[in-house]
Amino acid sequence: MIEEARVFHHSANGFSLTPDIKEACRYLGVKRTDMVRGETTVLEETRNLVLESVKELQPLLHPQCLYARFPLATETYGTQESCASTLTFAGFTVTSKDLGVNLKNCFSVILMAATIGPQVDALIQRYGKINPAKGAAMQATAAMFIESYVDSINHMLKREALSQGMVLHPRYSPGYGDVSLEVQNIFFSLLPCTKIGLSLTDTLFMIPEKSVTAFIGIEHKNE
Repeated sequence: MIEEARVFHHSANGFSLTPDIKEACRYLGVKRTDMVRGETTVLEETRNLVLESVKELQPLLHPQCLYARFPLATETYGTQESCASTLTFAGFTVTSKDLGVNLKNCFSVILMAATIGPQVDALIQRYGKINPAKGAAMQATAAMFIESYVDSINHMLKREALSQGMVLHPRYSPGYGDVSLEVQNIFFSLLPCTKIGLSLTDTLFMIPEKSVTAFIGIEHKNE
């Protein structure tokens, strides 16, 4: 398993990411049932916009990720109906019911920060001004690509964990459930995010926009 407290840096070629056209269309509001039933005019137009976006975005992608593992101590308190957990790692403490549920039974936690690079944001902004429909397709396609990249990192870590008799929990990002965006500051304290061109605004949003931070819990596999 990855060493505790050591920061790992991963990078990839943008063309190594396989585009999921249906997922990008879903981000644009196309229902999966419509995709199953067949090509409607709207679906075909949307699909073509996404395909154009893939063609323009993929050469600009610069996927990079930082991740590190830390020992985790969890204390849960309150009643079954109304409980919360205090999660302590690397000198930081987060109090959250939702994250506590996600990290239940975990002895360790991975903190991850990933991005697909600044050129993507620039292209999205340009199209947003001159062609809003194309700009929306660019947004959806870029969201698909960052999810694809983070999923690939997740799969890599999952394989490594399984080889060591451990399992990973689903990743959980700040801003979801009761986990405040304030928690972003912890990621930027523990990971050298500037190394991959990632910064945090005063309002706690990341630049580049198409970036992800996430907790990934590690649990011993039951025999």
